[in-house]
Amino acid sequence: MYCGHCGTPTQPDWVFCRECGQRLEPESTAEMMNTAAHPEPQPVREPIQLSPRTKRRLIIGGGALALLLIAFLILRATNGPSTPEELADQLNAAVKAGDTNELVKHLDDPDSPLREEQRLALFTEALQNEDTKSAYAEQIENALDSAEASQEAGSAMVESLRSQVRDRINQSYWMTIVPVDSWRGTRWVVHVEPVDVKAALSYMNENLTTSMTIGSLKTDKEQDTIKDLWPAVYTYKGTISSAYADVPITDKVEAFSINRPAEAAFDYTQMASLDLRLPEMDSTVTLNDKPVTGDPSQYIQIQPAPEKSVIAVQIKAQGKDITGEVTLNQEEGKNYDLNTVVQKPIADLALDSVYNASVSLAEAMNTSNAKVLKSVNPNSDYYSRAEYEMKGFFSTPLKYKLQKVVIDLDSVEVHKDSIQLDATQVYQTTDPNGKIGKKNLDWTYQITQQPQKDTWWVDSAYPDWTNAIGSKHTIEKSASAMAAKTADTN
Repeated sequence: MYCGHCGTPTQPDWVFCRECGQRLEPESTAEMMNTAAHPEPQPVREPIQLSPRTKRRLIIGGGALALLLIAFLILRATNGPSTPEELADQLNAAVKAGDTNELVKHLDDPDSPLREEQRLALFTEALQNEDTKSAYAEQIENALDSAEASQEAGSAMVESLRSQVRDRINQSYWMTIVPVDSWRGTRWVVHVEPVDVKAALSYMNENLTTSMTIGSLKTDKEQDTIKDLWPAVYTYKGTISSAYADVPITDKVEAFSINRPAEAAFDYTQMASLDLRLPEMDSTVTLNDKPVTGDPSQYIQIQPAPEKSVIAVQIKAQGKDITGEVTLNQEEGKNYDLNTVVQKPIADLALDSVYNASVSLAEAMNTSNAKVLKSVNPNSDYYSRAEYEMKGFFSTPLKYKLQKVVIDLDSVEVHKDSIQLDATQVYQTTDPNGKIGKKNLDWTYQITQQPQKDTWWVDSAYPDWTNAIGSKHTIEKSASAMAAKTADTN
């Protein structure tokens, strides 16, 4: 702006020209608008020129940032199931395929004993069982319902809900689905509670012990338990052991309880047993070389029974040590009287006494002289009866010759004061005309020890209705055999 009078340049705040004093005119509106419409041109800014090294650095840095971003997004995407429904789908697919590795991948606990190689191998086999698959399908559904309920209640309820589920009275919920938060986001995992399997007798029996294996895992000695297994249906092999037998068992056990060990019940009551009656006298009894104890005449049961039972019985009868032995299979061991084990060895020893007494009886009858009786207690009932019968039943003119003596083994009984048995004496008779006949005497004998001797004799005898010849188990001694034996000796 300039002074219109003298042309001196002026400032906007001047009212009069400071050179000539002329009043200055204000700038017109048009001029102001014109000035505004034509601003002063600004200087052009030159672009920044980057060096090649700087450009390379920027490119590398940008690429690295892009890769980091991509990696972050990938890690977020591969974090695992982001919803309980997604996890449940993956678990169901793994169960259906029998893929235990896929199930392990979703376990919440990196230190879970379920990851152990042997237990995982057993579970892989058990997961082929349809009952196991059905149990897992049901548990996955229940766990999903609980997880969805916890989401509605809020994340703070998750751990509380999980604890409540484990503590339910029926203890059927051994699987829970829970979220895990990290910088990668929220992923859902599964918690599977390990279970235990215990070998147990169906009824308490302090004389029996048990052992069990599932695959390569064995029960511990203290609790008879295999611990920390995957819930499943397992095939086990067990053994019930007594002092006399080890009986194997193979069966299945449903191991789904987390409240207490699942029991592999060993029902020994369904197994073969030995039902024995001990001898009436004090005795020593062994079964397969192991002692069997009890009171005289006591009934005892040994269960489970060995497949083969070798039973030896030792008693002392009328001053002699008697030993008998019998071998029984399981079918023969029901209600077996051990008195029968010593019947034959006793009868073998008694046979000579009865035979000698019967031979001398024939001589006494032929001569009507009781004093010729041998192997007979002279103060006994037998001696008195012989004297009486010689004057009555045997007073006929017949002559007697003993043919044989037969003892009924089943009749042999051992008592404290005597041995009792039934025997039949077969005599050949000859009348005065030379006619040959036969007469049998069926008597029950009492055998005792001779005083101060290690031999037996007949203490008494009386007629009996039992014919030993027709009995099922017998031993005999014949005159012809004795004659042949004498001839061989000569």
